[in-house]
Amino acid sequence: MKDKYTYLKGKSLVKWQFFDFNMGKGIKKIFTFMILLIGLSACTVRSTTEIYDTFDATSSLLGEKHDIPPIMLYPKNIFLKDSFLVVFNEKIDTCFQVFDKIGFGYKYAFGIKGEGPDDLILPASQLVANNHNETIVLDMNRFKKISFVNDQPTISNLEFSGAQPFYNGLIKLTDSLYICDSGLEEENEYAFIYPNGELKK
Repeated sequence: MKDKYTYLKGKSLVKWQFFDFNMGKGIKKIFTFMILLIGLSACTVRSTTEIYDTFDATSSLLGEKHDIPPIMLYPKNIFLKDSFLVVFNEKIDTCFQVFDKIGFGYKYAFGIKGEGPDDLILPASQLVANNHNETIVLDMNRFKKISFVNDQPTISNLEFSGAQPFYNGLIKLTDSLYICDSGLEEENEYAFIYPNGELKK
């Protein structure tokens, strides 16, 4: 009887432990599922739709179509000067083409490449300055100022104390300070140029 009781007790104990283990796994699964469900509900973005029937303020624009010459399609620089629209492209023999800024009608071209006093030798593609007061082109290590007098263009030389034969990306900041690209091998990307020609990187 003792062995049987012991056997039955051991068997009952084994059954009880087995049942308790399975029940614990089920509770863990339910608890994990509830946490995931709460997390997904918190992360769900509710989309809203707003419908406007009227607007407080309205306006209208009138557009006009103008046919433009092919030279305007690929300009390096394009700017307004007085009543003209000027297109600059340093790759062609006559660098500046002038158009009427209202109807885009062609007027004339100027800025011939050559060795003359008003000619351009090797102009840079980026304008050094371009505002209402002046338009400046870098030509090798010289400045060429573009202006219009009585609707006719003039090119004049400006003094520039440049120590290098050529500058990349030269831009005028003030009357006495310029900035340019310092070069690919330099630690600093830009360099300042002072009136005396000093280059500070």
